[in-house]
Amino acid sequence: MYTPILPLVLGYKKWNTLLWWYVMAGFATDMIAGHVLKPMGFTIEWLSNLYMLVNFALLTLYVGQPLNKQKKLKLYIVAGAVAIVFSVYCIQHSVFLFNGMGLSLLNFTCMLFGMYALYCMLEELRVEKLQQSEYFWANVSFIIYNSGNFLLFLFHDYLLAEKKEILILLWAYILFSMNIIDRIILAIALTRKKP
Repeated sequence: MYTPILPLVLGYKKWNTLLWWYVMAGFATDMIAGHVLKPMGFTIEWLSNLYMLVNFALLTLYVGQPLNKQKKLKLYIVAGAVAIVFSVYCIQHSVFLFNGMGLSLLNFTCMLFGMYALYCMLEELRVEKLQQSEYFWANVSFIIYNSGNFLLFLFHDYLLAEKKEILILLWAYILFSMNIIDRIILAIALTRKKP
């Protein structure tokens, strides 16, 4: 829950960037869910669905920033279509229920966007030293974090119904581990130069 503090603090000089606000959105959502809604007895599934949609939009905008107009347009069209499918699925199955399939779709798309961004980066050879690029590290973070979440959310509904103990263990170990790794890599990204 508090893992976003590391990238937010280390990247404080970039508080006005899209990547910093991407991290802040996650932190704010965790704080609202864990310290306001849960203690008051409210469900947080609707907040998870909303957060993932906002997270997806911020990630898409970030990935699209350095791309040329043609690549950016393709990225935004795909993102728009995926966001519409996710929203329709949420509305059909209730925004107040955890949307495992829809969330796995968003995570899979984010993972693909991260890979696409790295491909474009290498294709255009914009950066001499990849390890010094904020964009490189951010996209590595997107790929790693979303690949783990994709699998967990894909099987969430099945595991919840059939093997709840396994789901709890996977959630505790995989999701929390992915959060920590993601925040460390985002902290690296926020201390690097722009591409």
